Amino acid sequence: MVPGARPLDEMEVALTRIAATYSDNLREHLERDENGLLRVAGLILPNDGSELVIVVDQFEEVFTLVEDESRRTHFLDLLHAAVTDPRSRVRVVITLRADFYDRPLNYAHFGELVRVHMETVLPLSAEELESAIVQPAAQVGVSFEPGLVATIISDSHYQPGALPLLQYALTELFEQRAGRKLTQAAYQALGGAVGALAKRADELFLEQSPEGREAVRQMFLRLVTLGEEAEDTRRRVSRGELLAVAANDGDLMDEVIDTYAAYRLLTLDHDPATRSPTVEMAHEAILHEWERLRGWLDTSRLDIRQQRLLAAAASDWHKANQDSSYLLRGARLDQFAAWAADAPIALTTRERSFLDASLDQQSHEAESERERQQKELALARRAAESQRRAANRLRIMVAGLVVFLLGAMSLALFALGQRNDAEAARNNERTARAQAEDSLRRTTAQRLGLESLSLVQTDGESNLIGLLAVQSITTNYTPQGDAAIQAAMLQQYPRHVFTSSYGAGAPFSLVLSPDEMFVAAILDGVALEVWNVETGESVLSSEEFDAIFLPDGHLATLRLDGTVHVWDLQTREATLVITLNDILGPRDNHLNILPDTNTLVIAGTTGWVVLVNAKTGDEIARFMTYPDAHWRDMTVSPDGTKLLLIGTNSYARLWDIETQQEIRNYYNNGEIGWKVAFAPDGQTIATATGAGLIRIWELDSPDAPLLTFNPHSTYVQGMAFSPDGTVLASSGADTRVHFWDVITGAEVRPPLVHSTATRWVLFSPDGQRVFSCSEDGLVWVWEVNPHFAFPEFNSPIAHQHADAFSPDGTLLAKINMKRLSFYDVATWTEVAYYETTQDNFLNGVTFSPDGRYVAFGTSSKTVHLWDVQAETIVQTYSGLDDFSLDVAVSSDNRYIAAGDFSGRLVVWNVESGVAVFSTTLDKQVYSVNFSPDGRFLLSTGWVEGKARLWNTTTWQEVWNLPMVSHEADAAFSPDGRFFVLGGGGIMLSLWEVDTLTKVRDFAGHYKDIMSVDFSRNGKYILSGGQDGTARLWDVETGVELRQFGVSTEVAAHVLFAPDGKYVLVTDNSLSCLWFTSIQDSIDYLCAHITRDLTEQERDLYEIKTDAPTCMRVGAP
Repeated sequence: MVPGARPLDEMEVALTRIAATYSDNLREHLERDENGLLRVAGLILPNDGSELVIVVDQFEEVFTLVEDESRRTHFLDLLHAAVTDPRSRVRVVITLRADFYDRPLNYAHFGELVRVHMETVLPLSAEELESAIVQPAAQVGVSFEPGLVATIISDSHYQPGALPLLQYALTELFEQRAGRKLTQAAYQALGGAVGALAKRADELFLEQSPEGREAVRQMFLRLVTLGEEAEDTRRRVSRGELLAVAANDGDLMDEVIDTYAAYRLLTLDHDPATRSPTVEMAHEAILHEWERLRGWLDTSRLDIRQQRLLAAAASDWHKANQDSSYLLRGARLDQFAAWAADAPIALTTRERSFLDASLDQQSHEAESERERQQKELALARRAAESQRRAANRLRIMVAGLVVFLLGAMSLALFALGQRNDAEAARNNERTARAQAEDSLRRTTAQRLGLESLSLVQTDGESNLIGLLAVQSITTNYTPQGDAAIQAAMLQQYPRHVFTSSYGAGAPFSLVLSPDEMFVAAILDGVALEVWNVETGESVLSSEEFDAIFLPDGHLATLRLDGTVHVWDLQTREATLVITLNDILGPRDNHLNILPDTNTLVIAGTTGWVVLVNAKTGDEIARFMTYPDAHWRDMTVSPDGTKLLLIGTNSYARLWDIETQQEIRNYYNNGEIGWKVAFAPDGQTIATATGAGLIRIWELDSPDAPLLTFNPHSTYVQGMAFSPDGTVLASSGADTRVHFWDVITGAEVRPPLVHSTATRWVLFSPDGQRVFSCSEDGLVWVWEVNPHFAFPEFNSPIAHQHADAFSPDGTLLAKINMKRLSFYDVATWTEVAYYETTQDNFLNGVTFSPDGRYVAFGTSSKTVHLWDVQAETIVQTYSGLDDFSLDVAVSSDNRYIAAGDFSGRLVVWNVESGVAVFSTTLDKQVYSVNFSPDGRFLLSTGWVEGKARLWNTTTWQEVWNLPMVSHEADAAFSPDGRFFVLGGGGIMLSLWEVDTLTKVRDFAGHYKDIMSVDFSRNGKYILSGGQDGTARLWDVETGVELRQFGVSTEVAAHVLFAPDGKYVLVTDNSLSCLWFTSIQDSIDYLCAHITRDLTEQERDLYEIKTDAPTCMRVGAP
């Protein structure tokens, strides 16, 4: 299938064609929710274990033709759910053009699938092209004239989009064959592999009458979807729309369509939903190769966009039964009417009717307005005449009142003075009250911001940190509140928090179902509650002591009455009850399972261990460990052969399940045993004791632990190894879950902070989520790598000019000493890197304006050019005298400039690698920047050097300005009208390029400025300095808008993301990405905070309002 404009329609038709079992409600299932495709697969597939393979060709149509974002998202969710469900019988293959690779990455979950499972299809080699040409011909018994195959390969090899061109040329060549021979003469007459398609399209155009040629032009202009920062793509259009364009001569348009379809340049089909006929370009290559069409598109691009806007508005009007409220009005109507008067694109009947109806409505409303004004004028005239007659009568009365009024006026003047004094006093009181209220808001905001920051320093609960930060910044903007917002954004927030509805107390332990859909908690050892992980719905509650999931998702539970119940969570009923006799004690009995089996393991405080089949209830084996052993915890080895128990006598004991013999024991220095855990490799174990110590042991070496550390102040409540075995998580009485390196014992990431002591912790099988519980009755679900985490890039030294975004914003290039890394901005994962093997380091990196290359400097006096797609160095430029400090590429991709520590400034021709300009300045060259129009090169000096402007035609210096700071960075505005200098000590200065006059200064930093950048829209400047702050400025007013803190004393490099939504700030140790706007920061926090302030917290922090802190609490 291909998605088209309505991918669900296409999918329904495709599935109906191959359904083994008929179902008449496929569409209903597909539309209901994201699991629709899973349900449909179950309906249409036979019950024989077969699988459904869906191949979605031209997947870029999901992003170019589907206009409704909710439909697009639903279609992607259908595919994602179908391929990620572990029980799915659906397999999906998509083909996506390389230039649209970034589009699916904007949808996090689906984008991750594309990133992980992508296979790049490379162009065919010469040998593969030969096979593709010769073998199909041989199968039908035709041969090539000598030398023809070599000619075709030479024409096609390394040509972009060669395959569709080759396909068309070979088809045409086959039809022009001489007997069973394909000839060179026929091939040349066609125009060759590259030219055949365009040549045929042009020939058909030239054969038309003048009216026919115009019909061809109008048709093809409607068969194109214009690319937004990407290539244009073909568009499927209803035949009725094309005929409506030629309303006066529909037969002519029909003839044009059929002519181009006959030569396989158009594809005719039917809309899957309406069955109406459709027309589409057969080859996207027509867009690239037919020069005449390219010319039409270049001259009519704005007109096409205008027509599509008009068509969309007309369609809405038509769907609303021509409701007049959908008509165009005001300036929007004037704009469309003026455009349509001489538009080069013909309008359909519907579009013309919509525009005419809008104009008629405008005329009608104008006429109604004129009539209203005339009526009001007549009424005003009658009123004026009545007033004139009344005035005559009043003149007589006025004369008698004059004497009285003269006397009254003196009294009135006195009263007026008294009233004015009173009003002035009230105004002063209001002003003072407003100032006091403003001062109170500001003070309250500062206090709440500081309270939030104080909790960050003491590892407070993340929800409370975020709530206080949001309360601060929404009360009043203050730098303290802004700092709190930034600190809060670096906290770890739970994805879900579940509260027990059973009322039995604190969760005692947790288990997760194999499909990760359910989490079960034992509450204070007497009750069970099970939640749906995604919805938070409580699906089962019962009186149980321990629980474990079976491989098929059933839940086995252990009760104090000596019975095991096996539950079906779908029906919420027990399907089996197993009675155990005389092996359980009053408490601390334990239930586990042998991995990948249905064999339950039960250990009782009487010392017995029993193995039971959870499907039949049959007892498999039982053996005595130690009489009246008080086992505190039990776990099974990953291979299911060994049992590890720990008890109050300080020993952890390892048993062979098959032989029922103790293998060895591990002594915990006399401390009461509390918890045990197996590492995934089965060769390492962990023991925890009531003294709060954790010991890591090699399974075969019980004499001494590999590592001992004290993670909690008292006993360890729970612990679990990560799926890769490198990290051990522990929970305890200090309200935190900690993560430890199992080799060094070092804490490897910030703890997960809860509101009360933590009881249990476990990892999901993929290691992406952590489940924990706390004594206040809550179960917490955390994402180890949150969906929208802010990346922090470790950097041991302060690199200047060490970061660069690609022009399209999809990649971030980042230098760290000897390594240049490329991060996918959608996922913040490293997708490529270059690492020098020489004894030098890298510094100064930039993308070429077309995004194809990255230039970066080295301390070995060279600059390298890196091909982003090929992931290799394609050119090296020499001529520097010392290590590079900065590099720049001109807007036409023609020149590369670099400056070095010795003061050498060199400009090379990108293609040839030859230096076109070089000079040695008196100070180190700190930064280089080409103006957007390419007319100038701006260089700045280090250690009180100069800013210099160079003409790129003559390479003559046209202006210079002494700098006073240690570092002096610069940047051009995107329109090229201004440049900003950060070399004025603590001052930024803005300069006009054409007049070379200063426009304004920006004051706020109190130490030297090291880095500056302009936002893509030219409205903002970002600066970083040695005062440990990055600052955001309004270009128009010079006002400081925000500050971004750093972890050390220096903000060495600052950068706007191309879309302006984020800023990147690099200091001496790490880089952080922040939202540019406060509101985006608030929205991010409110999407991750899972609760609101409690009444006690509002009292404690003196928050007077009861309004929700966030309008929407919790992640969607």
